[in-house]
Amino acid sequence: MLIKDIAAQANTTNRTIQRDIEAFNKANSTSHSDSLKEHVIDVDLLQYLQQKRNFSMVTAESVEEKRLVLVEAIEEHIQSNANTAVLSNDKPIKRTDTPGKPKKSSHDTQLKATQAKKTDLQTRLSADWLIMSVLIVILFADVISFGLIGDHEIGDRFQYSWIFFGIMGLATGLGSIVTYNRIQDEKLAVTWKITFGVLQFSVFEFAVNEIWVAGGVVMMLMLVLVFIGAQRSIKG
Repeated sequence: MLIKDIAAQANTTNRTIQRDIEAFNKANSTSHSDSLKEHVIDVDLLQYLQQKRNFSMVTAESVEEKRLVLVEAIEEHIQSNANTAVLSNDKPIKRTDTPGKPKKSSHDTQLKATQAKKTDLQTRLSADWLIMSVLIVILFADVISFGLIGDHEIGDRFQYSWIFFGIMGLATGLGSIVTYNRIQDEKLAVTWKITFGVLQFSVFEFAVNEIWVAGGVVMMLMLVLVFIGAQRSIKG
């Protein structure tokens, strides 16, 4: 079963299930993959996820078992009615459809086809390489912002200050991603993500509009937060 299927049944996000798997690996010294393309097949891990997220796992096997039980019940009911009709000299009702297989309307078929296409598109858009590409592009915004601010502040005294500050921006962006990935508490991780997203928007906006003082303040705040987050990651 894929992580996205487990997340859908638990009514949560893929990242939450991935963090649960990381916690399980850390507690049990295992190395289960948290990739979205890998199937979760370990029974102990599945039971851990069920208990932690309080949901019942629905698999293809359990669905098939319930369907077979329903078909058998319908057939027994039909046979019972037929026997009753024969005993009372009534003509049994002729059924033209197959028991347990209700007819599917064209609307249901079209709806399922649309959902299948949507699911396939979501799977493609959630590929690891595409997510990494988006993160790399966003990192360039930090590099440009830090470079512009550094060049304006000390560019007249240090000719290549924009390179040094650009490297600082790259390290800050990477540090924010690493710190977010290592935070086990879900609420704290969401708070970190939102806070750093607002700071990244602010520093880029200030740098583009040449509001240098405010941009420098936000830049230093981001550096301090990433420094603290990196220390916490190493300690954890």
